[in-house]
Amino acid sequence: MPTYVYKCDNCGEFEQQQSINDEAYTKCPKCGSVNIRRMVTNTAGVIMRSSANKNITPSVPAQCQNCGNIDSCDKIK
Repeated sequence: MPTYVYKCDNCGEFEQQQSINDEAYTKCPKCGSVNIRRMVTNTAGVIMRSSANKNITPSVPAQCQNCGNIDSCDKIK
């Protein structure tokens, strides 16, 4: 879940984890102020990974990963 940074004009900034589909807060959970906005940040909040390729070394072909002859194989450059 991404973490969003909100700025409240009354009490400052806070972070909140929310689903991408959730609506932005319109009221500060700390002080109740309605003078609140979600800030644009340059942090990477979501990292997508696939379990299908998590153990594959990029220089070794996928079909060779379980082979016992990786060091002497002529298919690997």
